[in-house]
Amino acid sequence: MAQGENKDEVGAALSPRETEILEATARGLSAVGIASELAISPHTVRQHLKAIYRKFGVKNRTGLVVEMARNGLIS
Repeated sequence: MAQGENKDEVGAALSPRETEILEATARGLSAVGIASELAISPHTVRQHLKAIYRKFGVKNRTGLVVEMARNGLIS
């Protein structure tokens, strides 16, 4: 997350679809698995993930999971 932001601010900044994708990512689904579950293309999932990475200030899925754990979004 960007410095000075808390998890509520980042959560509020996520679109409803980004929130769905974030939750599916936390469950360990791949982009293809998320796409199948949400009936969207894997490309669309990857585009949403890029936006989520920017909002959390990370560069990849590993960084996202670490940041989510650090901020109590997953255990």
